[in-house]
Amino acid sequence: PKSYTATASVNVNPTAADQTNAVAGSRTSGATVNLDTQAQVVTSTAVATLAGKMLSSPLTPYKLSAQVNVTVPPNSSILDIACKASTPAGAADCANDFAKAYLKNRQQSATNTVNQQLATVNQQINKLNSTIAALSTKISSLPSNSPTRASDTAERDSDNAKQIGRAH
Repeated sequence: PKSYTATASVNVNPTAADQTNAVAGSRTSGATVNLDTQAQVVTSTAVATLAGKMLSSPLTPYKLSAQVNVTVPPNSSILDIACKASTPAGAADCANDFAKAYLKNRQQSATNTVNQQLATVNQQINKLNSTIAALSTKISSLPSNSPTRASDTAERDSDNAKQIGRAH
């Protein structure tokens, strides 16, 4: 049986979730995205399931991903996603839908990571707000010439500065 191969290329840019540090041993200097890992993600069950739905394919994600080969050109941030099929149009649809499914999966993963980071920061802000409110209440009940008032005021102001620093 005749087989056709089509390739879709994806430029993998770092997301907000990738900004934490450079990848050790990366092929590209200072990279924050490990393209070898991302190439594996393209053929993962999650991505193959999404691509299968886009293609309306009767194949299992495993069999569908077996038709896909991902390469990373040297010194690039590109994933070349090649797909084999029995028709030229089928190969093109497969390669393009795997690329779209990969990007959708990557976006969802990045969104989840950033939302988790935001939740952590919001918890820290809420904790600081509670501490600031408790210190403000304590300070207001102390006489104005109390030595404790001065140290509690300094502690509250320090917590305010931490909160402002996290907001920027």
